[in-house]
Amino acid sequence: VVLRDIHPVFFEKPYYLAPGKRADKGYALLRESLKRSGKAGVARVVIHSREYIGVLAPYGKAIVLDLLRYAGELRDPEELGLPGEDLLGLKVSEKELDMAEKLIESMTGSWEPGKYHDTYREELLGYIKKKVETGETVRVEEAPPAGPKPGAEVIDIMTLLKKSLEEAGATRKKASGE
Repeated sequence: VVLRDIHPVFFEKPYYLAPGKRADKGYALLRESLKRSGKAGVARVVIHSREYIGVLAPYGKAIVLDLLRYAGELRDPEELGLPGEDLLGLKVSEKELDMAEKLIESMTGSWEPGKYHDTYREELLGYIKKKVETGETVRVEEAPPAGPKPGAEVIDIMTLLKKSLEEAGATRKKASGE
């Protein structure tokens, strides 16, 4: 799909994806082909026994899996009783609209994510630090270290790409009646 065709209300949570052992080539191939095509891959994933739909999209050197909300999870804006788009009927003048557009333009700047801070997190960490400094905390025993995680299965991406292309071609031939 073309990523810009997905409205931002559907995006829920991003995850950076990293290649497993010996999967750098496949990872780079997928990332670069998505970049060059301007497309994103649609994926079904299971996280903690729940199935999600998401999109795979390149982000610099990374591939990001953005989990999406299902359409049924979103409220239909028609249910909200919002004002219509007939500005004359709402008595919005062209002068008011021009002034509002100029105000928006004067307030427009480039996106700088570092400019915004999670004040809740900062206050919570400050509170925790204060508790530690005043001795109002209790030491908890550390859990034993977990064993090494098993490596992911290495998959030949070229074989999967060829198979997928063959299946897509067969589906298109059936649909066109060939």
